[in-house]
Amino acid sequence: MTNPRDKRPARRAVCLLLWTPCLIAPLACERPTSIPLRIEHGMARVPAGEFMMGCGLEDGACADEERPVHRVRVRELWLDVVEVRADDYRRCVQAGGCWEPSRDDRCSYHAPGRGSHPMDCVSWEGARDYCRYRGKRLPWESEWEAAARAGAEGTRPGELDRQAWHEGNSGGTTHPVGLKEPNALGLHDMLGNAWEWCGNSLRADDYQKPAEDGRRHSAHDDPPEGNEDPPFRGIKRFAECCCKEICDGWDIDAERRDIWLARPIRGGGADARADQVRVSARGRQYLAEGRPGLGFRCARSTPPSR
Repeated sequence: MTNPRDKRPARRAVCLLLWTPCLIAPLACERPTSIPLRIEHGMARVPAGEFMMGCGLEDGACADEERPVHRVRVRELWLDVVEVRADDYRRCVQAGGCWEPSRDDRCSYHAPGRGSHPMDCVSWEGARDYCRYRGKRLPWESEWEAAARAGAEGTRPGELDRQAWHEGNSGGTTHPVGLKEPNALGLHDMLGNAWEWCGNSLRADDYQKPAEDGRRHSAHDDPPEGNEDPPFRGIKRFAECCCKEICDGWDIDAERRDIWLARPIRGGGADARADQVRVSARGRQYLAEGRPGLGFRCARSTPPSR
């Protein structure tokens, strides 16, 4: 009869072989191989968890405001599977929940045959109002990037041309939403087609400021727990500053102006160079100014069925 103890060296060798990758790269073993796909009422579930936010060393196109890479925890949220379409926004206008945008034939709302394209040329406040009308809110940057990464690391979660409309393949215009492949969470057009508004404020050194607990901190680290955006006080604060002559009219420094009046935009668009269409790339736009190729999608902190 074979002595069971004779097999112990072989078992140890097998165990060591199986665990060697974890000893070399522990993060690879901690990360799940797949994320359960769950879509309800046109929204995809983004599970709670931590991820590394920002632009890594493998990406040569990093801007200063995308560094350093820092660990961020997000709560579970739900995000629209596709960007809000012009026809979706039109129904909100007809119901009295949204303002009709100014006439501009470059924008999908007024262009014939583009009702299924992303709703662009809408201001941050217009996007916020639409989401409120739907019982939702705009996603924070941390939520948006967690959803765009879908559990993956690196510059992009997949092959660019299969997932995104950009300057190199779009013909310089947006396209109907949902034509490109979704990411692992079932979200379409997280990269390309239209830039997307985010709900949080913006400053260039967000990622450089350490929090008290040692993590990097910025305005996007603490998104709202409910389904509405918090009250916006940017214009009021700016007006108070000017009226008290603390700021010399509009001649205030760019940092304070951006914090109060600018909001981040994410994902790149049909007019963006390929190196701008990355999960960590951060753009900015003054919140009162919509433009062609700038759209949005909405989020919820609770499942859409509730």
